Parts: sequence; C-alpha cells; structure tokens
Amino acid sequence: MKSATRIFLLLTACLTLVLLFSACDVIDPLIDPLRDLIKPATSALPETTAPVTTTAPVTTTEAPVTTTEAPVTTTTAPVTTTTAPVTTTTAPVTTTTAPVTTTEAPVTTTTAPVTTTTAPVTTTVVTTTVPPSVGLEFTPNGDGTCYVSGIGECEDADIVIPSVSPDGDTVTSIGFGAFGRASLTSVTLPATVESIGESAFWGCELLERLVFAEGGSLTTIGEYAFEECRGLTSVTIPEGVTSIGAFAFRFCYKLESVVIPGTVEAIGDWAFSHCALLSSLTIGEGVASIGEDAFAWCDSLTEVTIPGTVEAIGKKAFQSCERLSSLTICEGVKAIGESAFTGCCMLSSVSIPSTLESIGRSAFYRCVSLTSITLPSSVMTINEGAFSQCGALTVYCEAESMPSGWQSIYCPVVWDHANNDVANDGYIYAVIDGVRYGIKDDAAKVVKQPYNITAANVPASVSYKGIAYPVTSIGYNAFDNAFYGRSLLSEITLPSSVTSIGNSAFSGCNLLSEITIPASVTSIGGSAFKGCSSLTIYCEAAEQPSEWDSYWNFSDRPVEWGYTKEK
Repeated sequence: MKSATRIFLLLTACLTLVLLFSACDVIDPLIDPLRDLIKPATSALPETTAPVTTTAPVTTTEAPVTTTEAPVTTTTAPVTTTTAPVTTTTAPVTTTTAPVTTTEAPVTTTTAPVTTTTAPVTTTVVTTTVPPSVGLEFTPNGDGTCYVSGIGECEDADIVIPSVSPDGDTVTSIGFGAFGRASLTSVTLPATVESIGESAFWGCELLERLVFAEGGSLTTIGEYAFEECRGLTSVTIPEGVTSIGAFAFRFCYKLESVVIPGTVEAIGDWAFSHCALLSSLTIGEGVASIGEDAFAWCDSLTEVTIPGTVEAIGKKAFQSCERLSSLTICEGVKAIGESAFTGCCMLSSVSIPSTLESIGRSAFYRCVSLTSITLPSSVMTINEGAFSQCGALTVYCEAESMPSGWQSIYCPVVWDHANNDVANDGYIYAVIDGVRYGIKDDAAKVVKQPYNITAANVPASVSYKGIAYPVTSIGYNAFDNAFYGRSLLSEITLPSSVTSIGNSAFSGCNLLSEITIPASVTSIGGSAFKGCSSLTIYCEAAEQPSEWDSYWNFSDRPVEWGYTKEK
C-alpha cells in the first residue's frame, strides 16, 4: 500500500508537469509512456485525500503574484474537491487550470486600491516657509548683533531678511542706504530688527509690499527710509514703532492707505508728503506730534481725524490737500500750526475741540469751500491771516468780543453765537439748500459762494427761522473763484425776484454754458461774466437796460435779447 501511494504521488507530480508544459514540443515524446503507466495505477487506487497534496503546487506557484494576498490561498481550496480523477482524469485537469486563470483577475484588480490610497499622503505635505535671501551683506556690531549693510550678491526681487547672519550674529537693523535704488518688489523683515536706517530702501521704485514680523522689535523708521518707493500701495506701521523719520515715505505716489499705531510718538517732517493717491489715513490714539508738511500735497485725502493725544498739528502739516473735505480735531489738541491747512480748497467741515488754545498764521488760508467754523472760548491766540481769503466763511465765536491775542480775521464774525445770529457786518449768514445767503433789511442776497458749489437753483424767497425773505440780488463776486483759475459751477437758475447782479458775480465760471437773466434785473455790474468762456446769455429784456454797466459783458459772450422760455 505504501509503495502504491509513492507511485501515485510520483505519477501525480509527473502529470502536473505534463499539464503545465503540454504546450512544449520538447516533452511530447515523454507523454505516451507516462500515460501507459498512469492508467493502471490510477484505476487500481481507491478514493483518497490526494487532492490536498495537489493543491501544494498551485499555492506555491501563485505566491509570487499575490505575496500575502489571502484571497489567492482560499481560491485554491476548490481544487481539493476535484476528486473527479477517479472517474476521468482529463476532466479534473481541465477544471483545475480554470481556477488558476480566474484567480489572477482579483490579483490585478486588488492592486488598484493600493495605488489610489497614496493620494491622501500627497495632500498632507507640511507647508514650508520662504527661506531667507542669500548673498546679503552684514556688518557686525561687535556684541553678537549685526546690521544689513548692503544687498551684496543677492539677486532676489522678494527679499527675506534673516534674523541671524551667516556668522551667527543677530540682525537688529537695516543700515544706511543698504538697499538704495535696488530692484526689489517685496521686503520681509524679521522680528529681531529694531530699526530701519536712513535711506535704507530709498528709491526702490518697484517695491510694492512691506511685511513686518508680528510681535517684532521695530521701534524706529529712519529719515528717507522708503522715500520714492513709488510702487508701494499700502503701509501698516507695526505696533511698537515710536518714531517715523522725516521724509520716510515722501513721493510714494501710489500709496493709498496708511495706518499709524498709537505707539508712534512723532510723525516726522515731510514723512508722507506728496503721496498723491493717499486716500485712507488712520492716526492712532497715542500719537503725540505731527511734523511740518507731514501730509502736505496728499491730494486724494478726503477726511482726517486728529486724535486728542496730538498736542500740536505741525506747520503746513496738511497744506494743499485739495480734496480734503472733512476735518475732525479731537478733544485734547491744543495748537494748530502755521499754514497747517492752507490751500485745502474743498474743506467744508471743521470740528474744533474745546481744548484748542491757538491757531497759527495762515492756518486755514484759502480754504475757499469753508462756510462756517465755531471757535470755543479756550482759543486765546489767532495769528495773522489764519482765515485769510476764506471768502465764503463766517466765524462763530463763543467769546463775546475779540480776545487780545487775536489778530484780524478777514471774514464775518458772529460774537456770542449762542445768543446772537448777526455778524459784525450786520448780516445773518445761512446756507440753505446748498446756496449761501446774507439776510439783512428783510431781504436775502446771494453772497460769496463756496468753491465746491456746482449748481445753484436760486428761489424767489428763502426761509430762516420760520421767516420768509425775498431773494433780491446776486452779490459782488458771488460765484467768482478766479484766483484758482477755475470754477466748478455749471448750472444756475435765477428767479424773477432778483433785481441786481453785482460786479464780477460770475467771473471765471468757465464751465457755465448758459444763463437766463430775468426781465426784473435792472442792474448788472462790470465784468459780471468775465472769463465765462463757454457761456451764452439769454436776456428776457428786449434790449440792454440803461442801468447795466457798459462792461457787464466784458468777454463779449453771445447774447440773445427778448428770450422767453417757450422758445
């Protein structure tokens, strides 16, 4: 029996080889003798568990394909059921190879999930920080610190200054002219930097962005530090900075937004002057002084709030900010410097605190859109020309009479304004529906208008404190803003209640295209329409009245007589 089993095992192994290599012509001569031996042996054997043995070759041959894949092992189990060789040998041979072929399909498909599961690994890569620029020049201070002294061999457009030099010194400052005229687009400063030296980034015209480290040590921005950095659009000075040097950001033409924290004690002279596009300015509570010309010629500024911690607004600090229309000076401010707001031609609203003590010479000179300002009794000094050439201005004072420290004010003044409406020239001044009137002797006159007026629809009468007053005249120089070389008035309507138009009333109104003069007008002064280069005059009168000045139409503008609105 044992020998029979050995013969069976030998023959089975041979048969397996025959089945695996039956396609090879080389072993064909060996097949026939083996078959003759197999037939009697197999027919004499009883049913046994031999199929278990036959599975061994299958398992070993599949292992290289699936490595440790459990499914391959289990799929071979059906092979053990192929006891059919007792009946016919060929049937099991055919059925046994089929599972081998089919089990390869799962092996191929199961590898696909292995590939896809690697995707999440890629998305969880840790973000990296921008490395510091290489090639910069550093100069040691001899105490373990150093400063950046030049751009050296660095070719980066986006400069990232390291906190430690290649020699191991802590970088604490940017030296004089270190990056002057360099072709930089951005600069990132480390938290270790305490000061930015004079002219450090002067003339970097391509510089667009400054990045200050949060919680940094920066306290000082030196003179001319970023002057003529014409690509900068926004600057937020970090908390902790105590001083901004003179000319620090002058001529940064594209600078639109500036935020200055309350830690800054002083804003230097000319620090932000000539920043023509600067439209948003925040000065933090805590700033103590604003230097001379600090924001001069910032033509796009429309509103400014001066915090109460600023004791004095510097000389010419905001001069010629031509679009500045609203100014709020908070409680605590004591002085407005000489020419501080000179030439702010659109300034129409000013809030003065009860702490103010002095107003410098020419402080509001030529603020031609300003119609009223209220001065508290705390103001003891007003220097010469503080409100000179503010033709549309009325000054309202808490004081009952002029203090000894006041110089002449060249505009109407209302003393004790809480109890009095009448100015020192006898008129009550009021702006009604955008037009400024002077009321006197039970009649209203259109008086000097603010520069920012663009249209005036003058009614036949106006109401002041419940009383109606007829509008009877257009006063001298009422709409004349010729000294600016231009006027914004483009539309005017006169009522039939008007009887006179004063000298130079519309002089320089070069945007005004037409005006209708009602037949009620019996008097027009000289040069009333001088310089109105676009004007056509329509007169309801059939011919020129005798009381009209011979030079009323000095510029010889076209005139249509006998005009009626129906035409």
